[in-house]
Amino acid sequence: MHGHGTRQLSPPRSLTTVEREILRKLVAEISGSVEVLDCQTRHVKVIEECSVGCGTVALAVDEEACPSLDNQGGAPSSGLGADEHGSPIEVLSHFRDGYLRMIELVRLDGGLARGLPPAHL
Repeated sequence: MHGHGTRQLSPPRSLTTVEREILRKLVAEISGSVEVLDCQTRHVKVIEECSVGCGTVALAVDEEACPSLDNQGGAPSSGLGADEHGSPIEVLSHFRDGYLRMIELVRLDGGLARGLPPAHL
């Protein structure tokens, strides 16, 4: 996760309320099956998180519960906001092989993001 450490979670944890709201808003911007995206947002867990409090989290979807989204890879949606300290950030959803894989925070001035913005991206 961009030059700093991560912490694997065992067991994986549920998304926080803010993470879930941000993910919901990011997913709403993606073209694709609403049913598949809804399933994935309901069956996603955080498996890894930024070890320095930047807010980026790696995700895993229960692939037995949800189908993949056709032809989906990369970062198909993003939003702008400010981190906990008011620094401008971009929040991106990442997919790999049709499944949600990450919520990434990137500080626009090149610094280290500090936490998720409020859910009103």
